Amino acid sequence: MPFLEADLQAQLRFFPNDTADIMSAQSSVANCMLVAGRADEALPIQRRLYALSVKRRGKEKEETLMNAVNLAQTLIVTGDYAEARAFCRDQLRLARKHLGLDHRLTLRFVQKRAEAVYLDDDATGDDLEEAVQMLHDAVARCRRVFGASYPLTVQSQTMLFKAETARLRAEYDASEENVV
Repeated sequence: MPFLEADLQAQLRFFPNDTADIMSAQSSVANCMLVAGRADEALPIQRRLYALSVKRRGKEKEETLMNAVNLAQTLIVTGDYAEARAFCRDQLRLARKHLGLDHRLTLRFVQKRAEAVYLDDDATGDDLEEAVQMLHDAVARCRRVFGASYPLTVQSQTMLFKAETARLRAEYDASEENVV
């Protein structure tokens, strides 16, 4: 990460008007922070990048939606599931409208929205059922568009298993409460 931070500083110093490269460098730093377990530090950077991208490019542009996926992932990692769910719902609408149902970013928003549900201890059974159904659809789309071994397909299958597990756990817990 020090290399990326040094690259960002060089970009800011020598090419202060090259906003696209500066944003790319900032995104790399934020993503590395996220992977390094520093999500709380990455979150304000991701928020700023998303807001700047909306301002410069518009909400519906692919680059902006990619920044939105990064922000959604950071919200999930920080445990802000409610905000992640609401944000992904809005972004998913935009992605479906402007990129189509089979676009990789649209499918990533489906993943992120479902992940924000199945990781949330406060999710209802209906929420979990919706997450499972969304992921079933995403897996089918990924297989059809990208193939069974494509990373997005495999990731969607893994998330589907986790969502189904969370749904079954919630059903079991509810049945145990009824027994007592």
